[in-house]
Amino acid sequence: MIRVGEYKARDGKLVKVVISLEESRISGIIITGDFFLEPPEALEAICKKLEGVNVYNLGIALKNVEEYINSNGVLLFGVDVEGLGRAIARALDHESDAL
Repeated sequence: MIRVGEYKARDGKLVKVVISLEESRISGIIITGDFFLEPPEALEAICKKLEGVNVYNLGIALKNVEEYINSNGVLLFGVDVEGLGRAIARALDHESDAL
């Protein structure tokens, strides 16, 4: 099953996610939008951290993503982990449960 979610950050930047689900797990995720991150290859690492996650454990997975960002000096411009989480949660139709 493919699910799509979007979130527009306060400063107007858009985050869009396309999620593939198998049973209750994220089997693939693509994150796009008009935000930037440095280094660019960190986006692939963030997606890998979310693959395999049970959708009901999204909050824990996002904390792991935030820890990865902070411990690896990843800089996000135009979006933060909360905005990313909101886009993912919207794709999964359970925003209030995820954050």
